[in-house]
Amino acid sequence: MGPSEPPWQVYAKALFPQGYGYPLWHPQPTYDSSSGLCEVEIGSVGWIDEGRFRRLFNARKARDDPINVGRVPESFERFSPPNMIEPNPAPVIVKPFVASRSIRIPSDDVEGPSTIPSTLMSVSAEESLSFECSTDTGALLLLGPPAMKCALSQRRHIMNYLREHVDAWHTHAAENLGLGVRLEELRFVSGKTKTDKWACAVFSGP
Repeated sequence: MGPSEPPWQVYAKALFPQGYGYPLWHPQPTYDSSSGLCEVEIGSVGWIDEGRFRRLFNARKARDDPINVGRVPESFERFSPPNMIEPNPAPVIVKPFVASRSIRIPSDDVEGPSTIPSTLMSVSAEESLSFECSTDTGALLLLGPPAMKCALSQRRHIMNYLREHVDAWHTHAAENLGLGVRLEELRFVSGKTKTDKWACAVFSGP
C-alpha cells in the first residue's frame, strides 16, 4: 500500500478479509435530496464513494416507492423471488473490536465487553488502548457489541437476478443519470452488519 492511499481504502482492504462484509469508513446514514437520511438497506443498489455507500435505488421496493421514483431504469423488475425467506438479525460480532490480521491487542487491554465501548462516548487522559502490529498498515474498528447481522440466504436467486439486470442498471446510471460509475463498481446489498456505537482508525507508513 502506498502512503498516499486514502484512509477509506486502507480501512476496507485491511478489514474486508475478516469476513464481515465490505467495511465502510463512513457507515452512518447519508443524506438524499429526494428521501432524506438513507441507511444502507438490504436490496439497495449503489456504489462506494470515498468510504460511503451511495444508493441508486432499492431493488426490493416497488418502482413507485418514494426512494425509487426517478431512479430506476425502464426495464426495472423488483427483486421478489418465489419462496423468499426474510432474514432475521443475529449477533455476529460479540467482542468490542475488529482488527486487521496484522494487529494483536494484548488480553490485558480487553477485560470484557464493556471496556472499549466506554471510550466511544468520551475519551479521558486515563483511557487508552494498546496494540501491536506486524506491518506498517492496519485498521481497527471499536464497537459497542454485539454487532447484528441480517442477510439474504438465497444466493442463487441473487446471482440470477444480477446477471439479468446489472447491465441495464449501469446503462441507466451512466447514460440517463450521468453518473461516473463503472459496471464493476455497482453493488447489490444482500446483507448488513450494524451496531449503534463505533469508532474507526487506520494507520499507514513507517
